[in-house]
Amino acid sequence: MAKENEHYKNCLNQNWGFTLLEIMIAVAILAIGLVAVLRSQSHGVDMAIDSQISTRSALFAQEKIADIQMAIASGERNIDGSGDFGDEYPSFSWRIESEPSTIPNLEKVTLTITYSEGNKKREFVSVQYFY
Repeated sequence: MAKENEHYKNCLNQNWGFTLLEIMIAVAILAIGLVAVLRSQSHGVDMAIDSQISTRSALFAQEKIADIQMAIASGERNIDGSGDFGDEYPSFSWRIESEPSTIPNLEKVTLTITYSEGNKKREFVSVQYFY
């Protein structure tokens, strides 16, 4: 029993704990890890925004191609034009250019959907041939 008390007293007299250097190293490691996590989170948000832009561009292109098909089916031949998608989507615009193709009775139609906001500009181009 005396040995246990002596061991207990020796433990109390010793300096237990972390030095300032150890704490600073641990904080630096945590900071590096936190920066990496925040960077990947930011990258994930950017990818989600890019995906949303691509999806909207594809949907707008699909809508305009349906309009072109309706115009051609009704006999309209002058389908060239440009415009936007209204106040709800002011960053998106469209342009249609048509030209005769080298194959008789086919018309080459180029549809361009443009996204422009700040310094970010993207174009979604679709080339279709209509009879």
